[in-house]
This record gives sequence, C-alpha cells and structure tokens, in this order.
Amino acid sequence: MKWKQTSLYLLQNPANAERLRKGIEQHRQGQYKEIDVTAYLD
Repeated sequence: MKWKQTSLYLLQNPANAERLRKGIEQHRQGQYKEIDVTAYLD
C-alpha cells in the first residue's frame, strides 16, 4: 500500500494537497486522459 504512504506525504504540503484535490475533482467530472505508463515503470 505504498500509494497510501505517498498520498499522506503529499497531503502534508498545502500546495500539493490542493493539486490532489483539484485532480480528484477533475477526474470525477470526467476531465482526464488515459495514458500508457509502461515506459515509466522500473
């Protein structure tokens, strides 16, 4: 559950928390684009 640790870490900073909040809201409104992340994986 590394994603939970990462999210909690990012939420500690008000600017990051706001970016996450906006991103979640945009996703809920259908404003997102799916991408292939295979190139970014180790």
